[in-house]
Amino acid sequence: MCKKEMKKHGMKDIQEEGKKSKKRDEINKRLKKLKTKTEKIERILEENTPKGRSRSDQKRKLKALAHHLDPVVMVGQKGFTESLAKAVDRALSDHELIKIRFVDFKDEKRELTDEIVSSLNAGLVGIIGNIAILYRENPDLPQSERIKL
Repeated sequence: MCKKEMKKHGMKDIQEEGKKSKKRDEINKRLKKLKTKTEKIERILEENTPKGRSRSDQKRKLKALAHHLDPVVMVGQKGFTESLAKAVDRALSDHELIKIRFVDFKDEKRELTDEIVSSLNAGLVGIIGNIAILYRENPDLPQSERIKL
């Protein structure tokens, strides 16, 4: 039977159904990965969010503080590497609030930022254009150099 006749009699093509179920399975796997990443990022944000202020107020203040900062780390041709992670970690330890510029990988900036945030236990303040703003509290800094939220 040809496809037209099968449609006419209400029959479904088994191969098409198999392809659709495979696509559905792939989409569900991707959604599960995104969900776990999102939950992990939310947990990290909660851990790095000081008590007493709402998260939106804190983000607003951090964005305002970051406005005058220059990007400290640049993401280039190699993307997320161990040396990039070390540079971001060092910058967060020194400054608490940093900007990262995406020179390359502009289309994947959201995924790369999520990867950086989750691997370094930092909080994502926001992504504006090709620049990501990250925050991680550093209790080792002197009280006068810490960001007060």
